[in-house]
Amino acid sequence: MKLVRLFLTVLIPLLLAACTTSPTGRSQLVMISEESAIAQLAWAYAQVMSGYAKKGQISYDQALINRVNLITGRLIYEALDTLAPRMMPYYGEQKPHPVYPL
Repeated sequence: MKLVRLFLTVLIPLLLAACTTSPTGRSQLVMISEESAIAQLAWAYAQVMSGYAKKGQISYDQALINRVNLITGRLIYEALDTLAPRMMPYYGEQKPHPVYPL
């Protein structure tokens, strides 16, 4: 019983110390630092992209890149316009300025 009490006495403060608040105001448990997460994501991205490059699956055609950017910009604009007010109450009443007007 004393071992359990000691374990909880040490564990609970450690968990509370690892808690932080996200930019959205929610509490979250931080297991690794932000810098470590960014470094790991950058490494993983480089690995995935090098695999695509070796297979010749990356396009450098500027016309195609512009078309994809236009389409994704429109999709993001529509998603923000329709989903953001319901999902994020702090989103506000103003409609975002369209990057790619429809």
